[in-house]
Amino acid sequence: MFIASAGVLSMSTLTISSLSANALARERVAATNLAVDVIESWQASSSDTLPSLICTQGTVQLATGSPTGTQSSCTLDSQEVQTSFKITINAYRMQAPLPPNPAGIPVMTDLYAGLRISSLLVDRNNASTIYAGTNGDGLYTSSDSGATWSRIYGTESAKINALIQMPGTSTIIVAGSDNYTLANTNWGGTWQRLATGLGNNNILSLATDAYSTLYAGADNYAVTSNGGAYKSTNTANTWSASNGTPTSLTNLIVNAVAVDSYVYAGTNVGLFRSIDDGYTWTNPVAPANVPIYSLSLDPTHTNRVYAGTATEVLLSSDKGNSWASTLAATLVVRALATDSNGGMYAGTDSGTYATFSGSLTHSTTGLPFQNTVRTYSLGVPSTAAPTVLYAGTDGGVFKSSNSGTSWTRSDTGIGILPKEKVVKVSWSRKGETHQVILTHITQRPY
Repeated sequence: MFIASAGVLSMSTLTISSLSANALARERVAATNLAVDVIESWQASSSDTLPSLICTQGTVQLATGSPTGTQSSCTLDSQEVQTSFKITINAYRMQAPLPPNPAGIPVMTDLYAGLRISSLLVDRNNASTIYAGTNGDGLYTSSDSGATWSRIYGTESAKINALIQMPGTSTIIVAGSDNYTLANTNWGGTWQRLATGLGNNNILSLATDAYSTLYAGADNYAVTSNGGAYKSTNTANTWSASNGTPTSLTNLIVNAVAVDSYVYAGTNVGLFRSIDDGYTWTNPVAPANVPIYSLSLDPTHTNRVYAGTATEVLLSSDKGNSWASTLAATLVVRALATDSNGGMYAGTDSGTYATFSGSLTHSTTGLPFQNTVRTYSLGVPSTAAPTVLYAGTDGGVFKSSNSGTSWTRSDTGIGILPKEKVVKVSWSRKGETHQVILTHITQRPY
């Protein structure tokens, strides 16, 4: 990690011609020092302008900056070691996780760029209205199908882990956060913090039945939190523990909840099921002894339940009595969603998967750095646009208009777009190419 010093001068000179012959290690040191000097001078600029490079007679000099967003480069020949150096500097705004360095070391950053979208919800009454909960920047909404967003609740530290809409034509949205829930329970849409009965628990998941009973899954992350399942019958105004009497929900890290005629709880040791609104739980329903990170009920098949684990997606066609693997891979399934056409989507640590015929297809086209992007949440319109899908990732919100086949960025207005400052020094020595790339992100997204 490189953090620039405020005392760095805006003028710097590096002499390359003093390198000893055949000293490749010293060349790398010189290249790294040059890149560091460029970034330090850049960071010290009050106007945040790029340095200019002057390459003459075996030296590189940083001079007065040029406008932000332009590029400056130069080539320098060191006759003593017969090495040609090329220095390139540039700046641009980025909105995705920092990619792995494709060639050369080191890559230096001061943060993991990108705003994680922990939860998504498409309004049942209006498919153009979407809610996005972030991992530290509050709650955002879009009224134009994800084209633009604005924050409607929270500060730079507010985490929104789960979102649910009350049943029927209700306009009430409930959000689960660390240590409290939120709800816009009045006609003006004011968001109220509602935590009575929740103690000090982090709310990880939310679900509601057709009768407006809310269920929440919590994490016992600290000594002061109990975790487990919670229930509310008054639109999140008050909550009560729902772990069984006596306790039969024996694992109290509840990552996911879902409700039909049963209440399902995905925990760190498997799936639990309750037939009496959380008063008693079957311990556990198969799949047993594996972490369950996500759950989804199929609206086109009343008995079908999907469960996402650390390695696969499991399908039950009999409300959890028996299970079969739908997607087997070494990946964590963090989000599941089903649509009105019977399509099922899985958000994983390696992009998204989609299916309409029983077999899942990997879908990453258009997602940033496709093989590594983590998808934490999925949003599907109820009926209005069944081919539309939203994915909340490590690097923002993405939208697909073709059932997850391809994606485009859809998060203008969410968080900060970090600025990436890159300095690359490359050189050719005896026919072999070497390079050093330094990258510095100058703004924190949250």
